[in-house]
Amino acid sequence: SIALLQIAQAHANEMGAAQHRINEINQRVLAGASR
Repeated sequence: SIALLQIAQAHANEMGAAQHRINEINQRVLAGASR
C-alpha cells in the first residue's frame, strides 16, 4: 500500500541522516587522532 511505501521512505530518510551524522563524527575522530 501507499502508506507502507511512505513509512519505508521515511525510514530510509532517517537512516541516511543517521549515517551522515556518524560519518561526521568519524571525520572528527580521525582528524583528532591524526594530530
